[in-house]
Amino acid sequence: MLTMDKREIQEFIDKGGLQCRLICEILGGPKEHVERSIKALVDRTKEMPPQNAVLLDSKIFPIKPQDKLFSTFAELEILFKKHKSLLDFCYTFLPSSVEVIEPQEVKIKNDFFSAWLNELQSRLHTTDRIAKEGNALKKLLTERMARIIRYNLLSHLRAGPKTREELWDLIGIDKESFDKYIQFLTEIGEVEEDGQKLKLSEKVKFKDGESKESS
Repeated sequence: MLTMDKREIQEFIDKGGLQCRLICEILGGPKEHVERSIKALVDRTKEMPPQNAVLLDSKIFPIKPQDKLFSTFAELEILFKKHKSLLDFCYTFLPSSVEVIEPQEVKIKNDFFSAWLNELQSRLHTTDRIAKEGNALKKLLTERMARIIRYNLLSHLRAGPKTREELWDLIGIDKESFDKYIQFLTEIGEVEEDGQKLKLSEKVKFKDGESKESS
């Protein structure tokens, strides 16, 4: 972190620089990992090429529990010597807040603004593609997991009727999900209530270790 007086800072601002205050947040776990991550983030800002940006000041705030995770943030004051340097920082560090302290008015050339908009659109399209691919993969994995759990449930009931508690102990999923699966299998007629126990319906047939639905 370099020490600069007000005169030096103003000289850079007069040449098109930007003095900014930024907030960068970390959320995760365990607590030690969050602590290391925020410190590493600040250390990375100290290593920015001086021809692009200079870290003037930094402050890391105490870690706080948030649900089952932990969160913290760092407040950074940075002198960006070019507009592009600020945008590069935002793309790299993804700050949650950016405040331009100086200058009070910012002039941007048309060609730079157009290039920035195109870069922004490109990154947004990339993010959108990754999100869609992730959702598609999640849907596929969810469907496959549902088939595995269904077969597991039916296979355990093949050995004979079981109470909900007995069956739940064998399946190894959370109680809410277990109840939803049992409700679904009951609604489609593959599982039936037999007093205090659950049993397979005649609709379910097994052959050579595989489950098969009758039409």
